[in-house]
Amino acid sequence: MMLVKKFPRNVRLTIDPYEQCPCGSQKSFKFCCKPRSIQHKHNWKEYHKYPEKRKEYESIKSWNDTAFEICLAFDHEECKGDIKNAHSIQKNRILNRISQDGHLYQFIPDHVESIVLAKFDRISINKASTFQGFCDFHDNKLFHPIEASDYFNEARQNFLFSFRPLALEYHKKVRDLTFRMNIFSKRPDLTINEAFVYDYRTAQLNEREYKREYEAFKKDYIEKSFNNIRTFFLKLDFEVNFATSGAFSVQFDMNGQQINENQMLSEIQEIKLIYVTIYPSENSTNIILSYHLRNDKTYNGLFEQLENAPQTEILKYLNNLVIDGTENIYFSQSFIENLKEVEKDSLLKSFQASLKPLLAKKLYEENNDYRFDLFAIQSIDRDN
Repeated sequence: MMLVKKFPRNVRLTIDPYEQCPCGSQKSFKFCCKPRSIQHKHNWKEYHKYPEKRKEYESIKSWNDTAFEICLAFDHEECKGDIKNAHSIQKNRILNRISQDGHLYQFIPDHVESIVLAKFDRISINKASTFQGFCDFHDNKLFHPIEASDYFNEARQNFLFSFRPLALEYHKKVRDLTFRMNIFSKRPDLTINEAFVYDYRTAQLNEREYKREYEAFKKDYIEKSFNNIRTFFLKLDFEVNFATSGAFSVQFDMNGQQINENQMLSEIQEIKLIYVTIYPSENSTNIILSYHLRNDKTYNGLFEQLENAPQTEILKYLNNLVIDGTENIYFSQSFIENLKEVEKDSLLKSFQASLKPLLAKKLYEENNDYRFDLFAIQSIDRDN
């Protein structure tokens, strides 16, 4: 039986004749790609005949073409040096700690015919978690309070631990919107394809909402209002074998009650973000969860639960939340290699399910979701 993709309510799956053309020309759609979309409407059938390797190559190339450099620091007049591949997770004190032979494991796409799955892949710590989001000066100066000092739950540190994953995700959202627009520029016939228009609307929403959150952080930074970040901090008495830093919306609280709707129920919806950073330190692990107080109505209840829950329940909740929320997570090689096959399979499929609701439902029904423990204690030989 073929599954029919169902789209959320209140999402326009057509391009209005007088809205700005999604190809990026800044012209009205009616006077740009609309006529060409009719002329090229059969191109999609031809594209389906391409070999899978060619489609995969074109997709990767199109994404790589969207790379751009920018400094997302707030005081641009102080920018110095080149835009660098900044680490969203600190290399020297964190990634080095879980690396072996200078490498880690990450999730990457795995194309099987026309289906995009996931697999583990080794990556150098020099490339892990990097993005072109800060100049050399700001990458060092701005984050000095969290890179040169131990964490002690101070307001400025909590602001920076929140801002860094926000900057990473905002950069990604801008790239993703550009990626969608480039597709329409090359393939105007896809402007009348509902699936592609839906992805474009999602990218528009994400870029708009992450920019809105970025502007809130910018205002706080300029006014030195670092106390507008609420933080829950938990210190474990053992070292985990992964590190993560993410900015995302949380749909359910610890009791399974819905606190946010699915992201694309409406184009006017606001995305409410939380910030999660988890990393090992000497004989311990720091877990830092934060949100901006502009979202207090949404997340106050969840944070009250976290502050009153036993550690075992918190870790169980985070075990699912982290995999649902972010791909910016890196694992010790030994941790992944020591997992049982059923755990590896569940970890990969649970990560895939975070992007595919139908798969999430299937895994839940099969009792195959989250059959792993990110916080399991393993004996790892560290090469530091």
